[in-house]
Amino acid sequence: STYEEQRVELGPGEILLVYSDGLTEAQNESGDFFGEERLRRVLLRVPGLESADIGELILNHIKSFTGEMRQHDDLSLLILRRA
Repeated sequence: STYEEQRVELGPGEILLVYSDGLTEAQNESGDFFGEERLRRVLLRVPGLESADIGELILNHIKSFTGEMRQHDDLSLLILRRA
C-alpha cells in the first residue's frame, strides 16, 4: 500500500472525522448502504456538540438505519474538534 501524508489545519470549532468504510457500507434489511449522503445529513446536526456526542449521534443513526441487520464490517470513528 502507498500512503500520502497531508496536513490539515482546523479552525476554531471545526471538526475532523475519520472513519472506516464499515460506517458508510452499513446495510439495512433492504440491502441499502448507509452511505456518504446520509452521513453528511447527520453531520449537519452537530454544530456545538462535543466529539463524544457527535460519535454517539452517528452511531445512533446507523443503528436506527440498520435495524436488526448484523454488521458485516468493522465500524471505526475518530472525531476531533478544535476548541
